[in-house]
Amino acid sequence: MKKWFLDTLFAIAHPTYWVRIHRTSKELDKWFNKEMKKGTKFENIYYYNGELDNFKIKFANQTFWIANIPYACFIFNSTMPKRRTVYKLLRLLEKNTLEEEK
Repeated sequence: MKKWFLDTLFAIAHPTYWVRIHRTSKELDKWFNKEMKKGTKFENIYYYNGELDNFKIKFANQTFWIANIPYACFIFNSTMPKRRTVYKLLRLLEKNTLEEEK
């Protein structure tokens, strides 16, 4: 109940996350949250080489497309994690990027 409430409150409070191009997958959401709890970091942060198809990033040995943030990012088999998880992943990506720049 608490998690559902937080997810709903997040969705209401963050209008930029309202529009979703793909459906939400509970299994994908659980997987991302489990990997974040384990401390998994993003790899290949600077993967982009000038083509739209190459806005990709690696996380836990899986490749995800991130070009259309937050509407269609972290897509796997035409599904996305929950809105709050996408937000947490983007914060982690920013943190990993800053760590890599040091």
